[in-house]
Amino acid sequence: MGIEKGELGMTEILIMEDDPRMGDLLKDKLLQRLGERSGGIEILETESEFRLAWLNEYREGRRQTPRVIVIDVMLPWTQAAPDQPARPVDVIEGGHVRAGLRCRAEIAQIEGLKNVPLILYSSLTADDLRKLGWEGTPGVIYVSKDDGDEIVNEVVKALAR
Repeated sequence: MGIEKGELGMTEILIMEDDPRMGDLLKDKLLQRLGERSGGIEILETESEFRLAWLNEYREGRRQTPRVIVIDVMLPWTQAAPDQPARPVDVIEGGHVRAGLRCRAEIAQIEGLKNVPLILYSSLTADDLRKLGWEGTPGVIYVSKDDGDEIVNEVVKALAR
């Protein structure tokens, strides 16, 4: 899905979403709502894209800090491919249902990213997330995946801060 606008490494909104239709819907709604103010919108489709590629590029200074990060809670580790990266132990034990929570935990450990507004969304309920061990995190907003407009509203609010 790539970056909609801007140069490589210059992302204003980073979205992690494995469903191309949902990714396109969010990108289109954000572009309609923000227009020229949208900056770069980048969509990553797997947990490994974020943890193995994007984060490494960020640490190496080849990525700028996004202004807001939007994460689907349930993401596959990788796309099916013969040369896919091996799944780490935390992925094997936690499965795809905790992928966004693992990404959020990684973000919280990185000085330049830990204060970036973060929006988690899922088709899981808040109660389902509590059963997975997530009790909420200060500064992290949870939105139902069923409401694309609310996700966009939260991104717009985060960008206005």
